[in-house]
Amino acid sequence: TVHCPHHAHERIDPHWWHSVKNAQRAVKALATRFGELDPSQADRYRARARQTSDELEALHRWIVSQIATVPRADRELATAHAAFGYLCQVYGLRSITVQGLSTEETPAPGYLKDVITALRTQNVQALFPEDNANPKVLASMVAETGARIGGTLYAGSLPPETPTYEGLMRHNIATIVESLRPSK
Repeated sequence: TVHCPHHAHERIDPHWWHSVKNAQRAVKALATRFGELDPSQADRYRARARQTSDELEALHRWIVSQIATVPRADRELATAHAAFGYLCQVYGLRSITVQGLSTEETPAPGYLKDVITALRTQNVQALFPEDNANPKVLASMVAETGARIGGTLYAGSLPPETPTYEGLMRHNIATIVESLRPSK
């Protein structure tokens, strides 16, 4: 759920892969379809899908354990655009977005005012830039709210240091948790 006022409702978030559970469903669907297209290898596709699903389940459990280290009151994920709705929904974060669903959108001044109010009211600790988003809007939000810039998140591409799905999820979760978890 996006907690920004006047967010573009009725639009579909295409970033389904930010839920490991969705990735597991995709793996199963792909194995089934490949098995239909190549029946002689169907057993192999199913076996590989089971192995991958088990690996994804372990990744899901790791994410749950990491998010659990952040107090519930601090689980605000403020990003440039609404690419993390599935992640927030599955893992108990609250999404605040500055630009809506697209990095191409320019937020209206009234919308930005509402977002700044929401960031202040909810005492958001960090704002997260994305690898392909213009950081200027977030920089102005930092100046207005006193929040800090968290690490860069990857929404639609893979991190160069670990260019895999697991690398993407581990990078994003570690970045989020590091920025939101209270200092010891």
